Amino acid sequence: MQKKNLQNLKKTDLIDIINVQQEEIDSLKKDVKSLKSKLKKAEKKASINDISLKINKAVEDTEKYLEELKKLQKEATEYLSTIKSVNNSDFEGHAENITNEEELESTNGKETIIIDGIDTKDRSQIVEEGNSSLLPAVFPTNADLAIISSIYINIKRNRLKFIVFYIVSAIVITLSLTTFVKGYSQDVEINSLTQNLENYITENETEKQDEKQYIVDFDELNKINSDTVGWLKVNGIEINMPIVQSNDNSYYLKHSFDNKSNVSGWAFADFRNKFDGTDKNIIIYGHNRRDDIMFSPLVNVLKPDWYNVEENSIITFIDENQGEKKYQVFSVYQTEVEDYYIQTDFSKDSEYQKFFNTLKSRSIKDFNVEVTSNDKILTLSTCGNNSKYRVILHAKQL
Repeated sequence: MQKKNLQNLKKTDLIDIINVQQEEIDSLKKDVKSLKSKLKKAEKKASINDISLKINKAVEDTEKYLEELKKLQKEATEYLSTIKSVNNSDFEGHAENITNEEELESTNGKETIIIDGIDTKDRSQIVEEGNSSLLPAVFPTNADLAIISSIYINIKRNRLKFIVFYIVSAIVITLSLTTFVKGYSQDVEINSLTQNLENYITENETEKQDEKQYIVDFDELNKINSDTVGWLKVNGIEINMPIVQSNDNSYYLKHSFDNKSNVSGWAFADFRNKFDGTDKNIIIYGHNRRDDIMFSPLVNVLKPDWYNVEENSIITFIDENQGEKKYQVFSVYQTEVEDYYIQTDFSKDSEYQKFFNTLKSRSIKDFNVEVTSNDKILTLSTCGNNSKYRVILHAKQL
């Protein structure tokens, strides 16, 4: 009975381990399939960018750990198969009733096996009682038990490691998807709002060919948002929207025109601008968002197919107080984040002229437009595709 108990312990333990791991593998396969499905649906709605990369990375790591678990399970299965093949030779009955009382010790360099409380210095006694030369192969040696222990420990370690990794990955993926879905839904709201607000501006033909006059219903716009100060229209790109101004440069980074909280924000004028006809440099900011909303189309001013079209060089800004104004582009460029180009006050004309000269020298195209200290300018600013940079457009008032 003691010999049977020892053999059955190894078999049942391995079978239990394999069964548990198989259940986990099946569960993980479903989780990976679910994650891929969510990613596929998200890609159909919008460009996922960094979030997509995070989700793909999590899926890849999950599959990698899944493969490790399957490899460990395979090792355990192969070892069990070897044991079972020996059992089937002459000792099929020796694999039925087993206890968990098994312990290996090392005494004076010799093996000591404790079976149900019986201490043996070697295996000769067990072999003699079993009357079979196969017993030494059936009963596990120290090496056998080391293999089983190693496989079991690796499975346990990797299972714990994977559980922790999976939980963290699940949290990251959930938060990423939540952020993405929230951001996407808010972008959709902004896009819809922008299109609706275009109903508040009308175009009228003028006597001059290809020139239009714009009339903005500021009374109705102020009913929606009393911070409205003007309307901006840039030819050749999809920027046609009302401009607001707050008492700081942070509120409209996270609020839309209807004053709702929104990560897309709204296009707004620098809080230092007065809009009374005295501004030397009117500065308007806007986020670079997906789907060409807010100021994201502004990055296109760096492309030849925009700045080489003559009509695109005229920017229209309808001031609520001063009326419609036309500006001619004289500089477009990309620069690292700085405060220089958003300067609004100048102590003397020479400083102002130097400011203009610097802005012109930065331009990726020479627009051949003269700018003097008597001119007033309009500056448009947004993030580049890398948030480290800003895409800038400068135009002088005509």
